[in-house]
Amino acid sequence: MELRHLRYFVAVAEELHFARAAARLGIEQPPLSRQIRDLEEHIGVQLLHRTSRATWLSVAGEQFLRDARRILLDLDTSITGLRSPGEDIVRMGFAEGLAGMPFGDMLRAATVSHPNLRIRLVERNLGEMVRMLGLGAIDAILAPEQAATVDTDSSLAWQERLAVILPKSCGDDNRPIRLASIDVPFVLPDPEHLPGLSHQIGALLTSTQRQRASGSRFASLAMIYAMVASGHCAGLLPQSLAVASDWNVMRPIRDTKATISVWLTERRGESLASLEVVKSLLSNNSGYDLLRGGDDGP
Repeated sequence: MELRHLRYFVAVAEELHFARAAARLGIEQPPLSRQIRDLEEHIGVQLLHRTSRATWLSVAGEQFLRDARRILLDLDTSITGLRSPGEDIVRMGFAEGLAGMPFGDMLRAATVSHPNLRIRLVERNLGEMVRMLGLGAIDAILAPEQAATVDTDSSLAWQERLAVILPKSCGDDNRPIRLASIDVPFVLPDPEHLPGLSHQIGALLTSTQRQRASGSRFASLAMIYAMVASGHCAGLLPQSLAVASDWNVMRPIRDTKATISVWLTERRGESLASLEVVKSLLSNNSGYDLLRGGDDGP
């Protein structure tokens, strides 16, 4: 088995379509199919189920995908470190893909204050990243939920105020609004793809608001904006990710409690200098400016 087998398998597993995976890799489809068959024969396990209409991972294939990603990430990180011996590298896992202004500010601050620091970002679901953290494939996780275990610790990285995006049909008012005053049904985060955000937002809403929520769920920024633009629902996002457009209005949420928390999880008992720099920079944003201005008045 060679490294190309791992790269080919990861491409097929992520695309679940041989033609798309071949195009992504820049090779023809028949050789790709042969390489995957050779890989399965070599390890003696079926990794993919195939029909004329669909391709999906076997249980063994799901496990092998996690391991292959970790191996390739370790290799890439090692090569980068050898090519840049004067650089400090920290490998950060990011869950749910909703990095807003606090994270961007940290990256900018790192560039200015620590020019030799390189932050390598990996996006996966939280469960997979907890396994990667335990195996040493990444150094820390940022996620909108805690992931503390017997071997890891979670601490608050930052908090950010929420804002609501409303259809244009609700008017052009962009003043702060209380959650209880929003009478448009909410579209909520998909609990499978955005579990941390889903839990935090769900806890802020009243039982009536949850019951009235749209039956659809969003798993990305593009989806929530498209659904709000339809004119039938409203959505809640961290304020730095909520923007007004020709199809929607953005209004900050007044309630003091209407915030989203992001947590940093790291291995217990380890002290990595580059990660300590990141934590120090994040601590400057833990009480982020967007927390100011909230109130619980009428």
